[in-house]
Amino acid sequence: MEPFATSGSSAVSSSLFDQVFQCSGCGASEWRLDGEAVTCECGQRWDLRDGVLSIKPTYEDASTRFYDETGGPRFVGTSFADNVQVYAATRVYLRLLEAWYPKPSGAFLDLGAGDGRVTLWALEKGFHPVVAVDASFPALRRLSAVAQQRGLSGLITIASPIQTAPVRTAAFSAIACIEVLYYLTSPANRVSVLRKIAALLAPDGSLMLSEFTRLGRALADVVAMNLDNLRRTAYQGTRLEKTTQTAVEISHPTPAELAADLRSAGLRAIDVRALSPIPMLFQHAYTFTSYPLRPVLDNDMQALIETLDDQASEPGALARNLVYLLTNDTSRD
Repeated sequence: MEPFATSGSSAVSSSLFDQVFQCSGCGASEWRLDGEAVTCECGQRWDLRDGVLSIKPTYEDASTRFYDETGGPRFVGTSFADNVQVYAATRVYLRLLEAWYPKPSGAFLDLGAGDGRVTLWALEKGFHPVVAVDASFPALRRLSAVAQQRGLSGLITIASPIQTAPVRTAAFSAIACIEVLYYLTSPANRVSVLRKIAALLAPDGSLMLSEFTRLGRALADVVAMNLDNLRRTAYQGTRLEKTTQTAVEISHPTPAELAADLRSAGLRAIDVRALSPIPMLFQHAYTFTSYPLRPVLDNDMQALIETLDDQASEPGALARNLVYLLTNDTSRD
């Protein structure tokens, strides 16, 4: 079959596409591919624009509108001087991916991919195909452009909320879901969404899941003296993220709540690590500090933050994030 390109040199065959893509309307996995769209026999059509497949959303909530306004996350290429927190988190995620997936193979799914800091790693390491799902079209368009610039093959980008993304069950050797789930789901729906994600794993597949912890994330609001969020965190377990036009309420879990949700979803932890709160606290303190107290973000400062960051990777309630490597718990079947 002819290859289907979603971004320049990034191409996958029709048969491989069928293996990972499933119509959310009729459930079929046989598609007609051309240079402008993907169409199911039932008539559902995903248009291809700027390297991104998209359909009119069938699901929308406050977080979707929030990221529409912001243009999606901007993580790829962020240096230490650009944003200490983003740089440090990406550094840890990529190091964990290297340790957890020493021999990459099979299909990779990046849920909530943003502009692709994990997606690009998977492409470069040899997963094929690599499917990036995000509700933000602008972020995926940037990802598609970078993949084309780097000559990376096998990328499929899908502009869709993760709840309605047309990806096939039991198709993926590896899935990444980083700082996404608790932004996009209410407490009542967490376990059901986790079960849907778990169902996408191949029998020997694994899931990398990272979520902010409640108190770890609240540390930034302490530094910023954000009393509104501190009250919400203390009494409701939630916080607000805002733009000039939109606010979205987010419910961050405690470590015990997250562990209980994972067990209820039938997932078993292979490993669990943590992101240190130090780079996040430094970033917020730096933002609210003026000259002459504000330090220079030079190589010496980068080395200092990295050294401190590397000493705080144990899971705990004050970690910025808990990062799990998970698999389906077949002992419960």
